Amino acid sequence: DDVDWSGGATIRQSFGQLKERGVRLVFAEVAGNVRAELDTYEVTKLVGTDAYYSSVAAVLAAFEQKQQPATDTAT
Repeated sequence: DDVDWSGGATIRQSFGQLKERGVRLVFAEVAGNVRAELDTYEVTKLVGTDAYYSSVAAVLAAFEQKQQPATDTAT
């Protein structure tokens, strides 16, 4: 698997459209060579290094954790 220049451009364009709608683009189970290509095409610069997850389960866990209401520990 790989990402060519037009694929990188499409992902960058999609990122912008998703961001306008309040949607965060993340990736799961990305092969090392694909990640390197996404870095080259500056996709990682847009989405952030924390947008890569080792598995779909890790994405779901992060999403669920973010949805949990913050607990107030002040007394």
